[in-house]
Amino acid sequence: MDFTNVPDPAWIRYPLAMLDKYNFDFRNKPVPITPGCHFFMGGVQIDRQGQTSLPGLFACGEVVWGMHGANRKGGNALTECVVFGRLAGNHAASQAQITDIPISPHQEMAASLPVSTDVPLPPYRELLQRLREIAWYRAGIKRSHAGLEKGRQELVAWEAELGNLKPQSLPAVRLHEDLRSGAILLKGIITASLGRQESRGAFLREEYPHADENNWLKNSRLTYDANSGEFSLSFHPVT
Repeated sequence: MDFTNVPDPAWIRYPLAMLDKYNFDFRNKPVPITPGCHFFMGGVQIDRQGQTSLPGLFACGEVVWGMHGANRKGGNALTECVVFGRLAGNHAASQAQITDIPISPHQEMAASLPVSTDVPLPPYRELLQRLREIAWYRAGIKRSHAGLEKGRQELVAWEAELGNLKPQSLPAVRLHEDLRSGAILLKGIITASLGRQESRGAFLREEYPHADENNWLKNSRLTYDANSGEFSLSFHPVT
């Protein structure tokens, strides 16, 4: 990004005035930039009360699907959190008063593990970096069939490596589950991206650079099978 031709009066006003705190000569040198993740448009499906398909599990905010279509407009994310946060919170509280909370079998497993961080950790940091690279290079801003398929293959190999690691402490369990969840999310992104043969909103397919209103004005829905570890993809009319 090049600010070198910006007139001096603009540097005393917002937002350029904020750049003074950085140790970089913005007025005389172009600055390298890279895209970043601003908002996740996908998410879990809920009803009007914030209830998901799992009884007793409520959701709101950026984790929820369908509020903003294919591209969120600026300024309405916090409003969504306020409105649906209240709806989901009220209904979750009402259900909590009449619902028994079962003891998870994972609690016994977690209780048997040492809390100490002295137990050596598996190479989770390296696996995290590789997972990020698969997401960035194979399922980044502009996606292609070849890149997505390559990412799917790389993710299968990555998951096999993670599956061979056995966490031996609570910190390791947390890191292991974070990575596993990240892989599930990336698998869903790749599956849905391969299925949609158009570009729409913030979603860009290299082979299909334009929106197809006749054939693809519909929502993508992923259903995860925990037993197989795979997603099924279906498409539904926009309502």
